[in-house]
Amino acid sequence: MKKLLFSLTLTFTLLSGCAVVAPLKQTSSGQAEATFAGKNVEEVKSLIMARCSSRGLPILDTGSNHVICGRQNTGVSGAFMQAMTTGVYGTTPMTNVRFNLFFINGETNVTTQIYMTSSNAFGQTQVIPLTNQSDINTIQNGLFEMGGR
Repeated sequence: MKKLLFSLTLTFTLLSGCAVVAPLKQTSSGQAEATFAGKNVEEVKSLIMARCSSRGLPILDTGSNHVICGRQNTGVSGAFMQAMTTGVYGTTPMTNVRFNLFFINGETNVTTQIYMTSSNAFGQTQVIPLTNQSDINTIQNGLFEMGGR
């Protein structure tokens, strides 16, 4: 069993490391970021919430300066991530995107964080940052399509 798990992990690591994806926008954080000129925080927050809803992503939380959208990981990838993080008695992993909004110099700036969460049988939640460039580009493209630059 240990050999199978090790070989699966090694194969997954090697295959995911082979494809190099260039970022759509170079940012200091390495995550998706955008600036919305002429829009206040509430307008941009509404755009983000509409985009999440139209893509079938439930809005998990909102606040005065953030929106969190997410979805459960299902299928083989969900089972694999559950096995690697919280085990068979853990919750199904959730992939979440947090949009942080702030207004400065007449522009609303948006920064993002992509992470996965799963809780084990004892209620401890594992939070794992996701840095897959393909996923970051998907979020960045969405920010561009909403009018960010």
